[in-house]
Amino acid sequence: MRLLIVDDNEDDRDMLRRAVARMPDPPVRIDEVFGLDKALDWLDPVARSDVVLLDYSLPGCDGMEALNAIHDRAPFAAVVMVTGQGNEDIAVRAMRCGAQDYLTKGNITPEGLHRSVTNALERAAMQREIDDHRRNLETFAHVLVHDLRGPLQTIRGAIEMLEEDLPAGIAAEMAEVMGFITGGAARMEALILSLRSYTRIDLAPPQFGPVDLGDALDMVCRTLAAELDAAGAEVFCDGALPNIRGDKPQIEQLLQNLVANAVKYNRSDRPRVHVSAEPVEGGWELAVSDNGIGIDPARAAEIFEPFRRLHRSEEFAGTGLGLATCRKIADRHGARIWCEGRPGVGSTFIVHLPAAEAQAAGPISEAG
Repeated sequence: MRLLIVDDNEDDRDMLRRAVARMPDPPVRIDEVFGLDKALDWLDPVARSDVVLLDYSLPGCDGMEALNAIHDRAPFAAVVMVTGQGNEDIAVRAMRCGAQDYLTKGNITPEGLHRSVTNALERAAMQREIDDHRRNLETFAHVLVHDLRGPLQTIRGAIEMLEEDLPAGIAAEMAEVMGFITGGAARMEALILSLRSYTRIDLAPPQFGPVDLGDALDMVCRTLAAELDAAGAEVFCDGALPNIRGDKPQIEQLLQNLVANAVKYNRSDRPRVHVSAEPVEGGWELAVSDNGIGIDPARAAEIFEPFRRLHRSEEFAGTGLGLATCRKIADRHGARIWCEGRPGVGSTFIVHLPAAEAQAAGPISEAG
C-alpha cells in the first residue's frame, strides 16, 4: 500500500504523517504534496492499493473538485476526505462524490486512521468489483446483440427462402413445421432483445433529473400506439401527473412495460388502463390499474422474478423479463414496486417513488 497526504498546511501534513507512521499496519510508502497537480502526478491509474488523505480546502479548488479530478485520474484510488472542522453536510457530499471515508483533523488517532484507511481500501475494492460486473454485462450485451442475434436472423432468412423455393404441395404439407420454426425464431429474437434491455439497466448509473410523468406517459402511448389501437385499449389518468426526480429513459421504460402488460394480459373487449399518482409520506405512489385477467395475490411476488411466467406462451406471449426489468429500475431509484389484484377483476401495479431529497441522500442499489 502506498499512501499520499494532500494538504497545503505543513503542520497538518506533519500531524497526518506521524499518525500514519504510528498506525498498527503502516503503509510501505508515505508521500506528501501540497497541491492537486502534484497529487495527480503521483497517482497510478491502475494501482489497486493506493490511499489518498485529501484535505477539503486546497489552493484553487475545493475538496469535491479535487476528489473528482483524482477519480478521473485513478478510479481505483481509496480517498479519505480530511477537514479542519467537522461538518455533516461536507461529509455527505464527499461520500456521495466518491470518497470512501471522512475524518476531522482534531479527532485523528493512529487507531482511528487505520480503521478509516482499511475501510476505504475495502470500499474501493467493492467498487472495483461493481465495475468489473458492469464490464461483464457490457460483454454479455454485445454477445446478445451481435453473436446471437446475427445467426438467428440468418436462420429466419433461410427458412423464408426455403418456403419460397418449395413446390406448392410440399409447402402446404410443411406449413405447420415451418410455422413452428419461424415462431420459435421470433420468440428467441424477442428474448434476446428483452435480455439486452434488462442488462442495459446495470451498464451505467442512473442519470437523475426532473421527470414529468405526464410527458412520460404521453411518450409511452405514442410508442405503443399500434398495440393500443389493435386491442382497442384506452389509457387515461385523472388530472395531471406530477414531476418527480429520476432517470427519464428508465422511468419511461418502467411505465411502458406496465402499460403494455395491462393491455396484453387482458381479455376484455375494451382494455382500460388507469394511471394515477398521489403524494404519500416520503414521496409519491404511482399506480397503473387495469381491467385485465388479474392475479392470485398469493403469487403476486413471483411475477417480478426474471423468466417467471404464470401463463403458457400459447395463452400470452412474453419473455418473463418485463416486470423483472420494472423491479430493477425501481431498485435503482430507491423505490418499491408491488402488485395488488384479483383473478378475473384486474390488477394494480404500484411504484413507491421516494422524495427527491431521500433519493439524493440514499444509496442506489446495484443489485438486480
